[in-house]
Amino acid sequence: MIKIATISLGYYHASEHYRIEGVFKPLAYKGLIQWDRLSDEDISNGCLEDYDIFFFWNPSHPKSMAYIKAAQKAGCKVWIDFDDDWENVPLYHPHTWRTNPKFQEELNRIIIKEADAVTVTTTSLKELGLKYNSNTFIVPNALQNKINVIEHESTDKQVIGWRGSDRHIEDIRAGMKALKDWTNIKFHFVGLCPWFFVDKGIPFTYSTWSNKIQDYFNQLMLTRMRYCWWPLIDNQFNQGISNNV
Repeated sequence: MIKIATISLGYYHASEHYRIEGVFKPLAYKGLIQWDRLSDEDISNGCLEDYDIFFFWNPSHPKSMAYIKAAQKAGCKVWIDFDDDWENVPLYHPHTWRTNPKFQEELNRIIIKEADAVTVTTTSLKELGLKYNSNTFIVPNALQNKINVIEHESTDKQVIGWRGSDRHIEDIRAGMKALKDWTNIKFHFVGLCPWFFVDKGIPFTYSTWSNKIQDYFNQLMLTRMRYCWWPLIDNQFNQGISNNV
């Protein structure tokens, strides 16, 4: 049986669910793999020697290279997964003022080169990965087939939903320019609260992140969204977010 180790984030992250837990946990439950989350202390103590693969999602911290070197020393294959175009982060993106983009680019290039395998979410990101590692593959995001679309009864106001973080503030600003008449529409946002909708008089409701993925889906069900709205500015960074941009 293949033994896979991942870093324990210690907090809930939606992307972490569908890139790590939502995939590895069911496989482990079926007895197809052994999967464990390891802490910094575990890795420092040499626990990676007990595993075949070290899976690292979106490495971006300076200590990321230390993890990779520890895995290599332990004889683990290093599997890197990323879902953002770190070479083309736009100036409006929060990461440009929270972190040093040039430092991130330098670090990520080295990390990708060190990996035994790299997986990404879109065609655009595959092209980026192949620049530094020929063993790059697409593993698209997906929901389980058992999650079905449920038809809701018509209401006076149709609810249009959006889910995301502050990374997409300017995408929403750009998209709202196309909103002409919202008389029979109500927006519901999960994650980011678009305060600038208030000045425009656009009605919306908001709910914060849930700590558990099941609570998150329950929340979406109770919101009774009729449609989902996902405006994206047409640039290279957003090409890496969706194959449909």
